[in-house]
Amino acid sequence: MKFSERQDNISGFVLQVKVNNDTELEEALTAVAEVQSMSEIRCPLPTSRTRRSIGDSLAGAYIARGFHVSVSNDGVTFSEEDVLVIYDSTCVHCTVEGSTTTCAVQVCTV
Repeated sequence: MKFSERQDNISGFVLQVKVNNDTELEEALTAVAEVQSMSEIRCPLPTSRTRRSIGDSLAGAYIARGFHVSVSNDGVTFSEEDVLVIYDSTCVHCTVEGSTTTCAVQVCTV
């Protein structure tokens, strides 16, 4: 089987995590991955709506957003997850241990 024939089954599995204080909300998505080269693929991540708060109220606002990403060349067996966490390091501190993402709001002077 040629490399070009194996590209048709490549997919990405994305577990989206949104952190609100101590709560993690998860959404699982499967995406068609695009082959960039023999050793690289591109797996599109879901777009995010930016929530703007009015005044000082942060109730319901997410303090971090993350993705657990794995890939497959047969749609059944997936690779080990790689974790990407997006947050404002000025006001938030996040750590990742295994599949657990923990974030805390720091004292923030903006």
